[in-house]
Amino acid sequence: MHRYTAIAIAMTTITAGCADVATPEELQHTRILAVRATPPGILAEQTSRIDVLAATEAGELVQPTARSVRIVGGFGAELLSQDESGWMLTAPSADQIAAARQAAGIEDEPWPIIIEVTVELDGKTLVADKLVLVDVATSNPEVVDIRLAGVPVQDEMVVSVGAEVEVSATAQPETAELSYAWASSVGELSLYRSQAASFATDASGDGTLLVVVRDGQGGVAWKAVPVRAASSP
Repeated sequence: MHRYTAIAIAMTTITAGCADVATPEELQHTRILAVRATPPGILAEQTSRIDVLAATEAGELVQPTARSVRIVGGFGAELLSQDESGWMLTAPSADQIAAARQAAGIEDEPWPIIIEVTVELDGKTLVADKLVLVDVATSNPEVVDIRLAGVPVQDEMVVSVGAEVEVSATAQPETAELSYAWASSVGELSLYRSQAASFATDASGDGTLLVVVRDGQGGVAWKAVPVRAASSP
């Protein structure tokens, strides 16, 4: 990866989905969890759709429509558009990209465009940055499944109160440098920045378990399953 693109990716990774909360593994914080561009890398004049994953104070997952989206530096607002489904970014023309490269003295690497996304949730204004790479075609990773003790969860993850179990995610492509972030609205998680985390609860209840996967190239995916913690008979 080229140095200029790497710096841009690092900057947006810090700000997108990384709210300043003491317990990020708990969903009960009003915050943006991830901003996804589909696709995350586009060629000249192609379009990428922007969507947001957020959590409410009650621990519910929502995908709010951004109140506003703006480009941070560089190209103008004419690259952004909105329809009934949400916001889109259209890549500049090949000539515009070439001119930007020449002005910056940068060649032979994807051109990073950083957008700032603002949403309103639980009476709060939330802001996150998202990187879209231009002049390269890339795809988001895919979370194939969430597993409980190695077994794929189908409709619901059922755990026994007092038991500590392993939860893991299978994601593709396996060759990518994938990172994982787990969060739950019930129970407790440890090793929540690993592909395999540890889950336990000392009380019965229902909630949601989420994993967000990033590929280090601006790609992101997520998957959530309902959780039911019940006392053993």
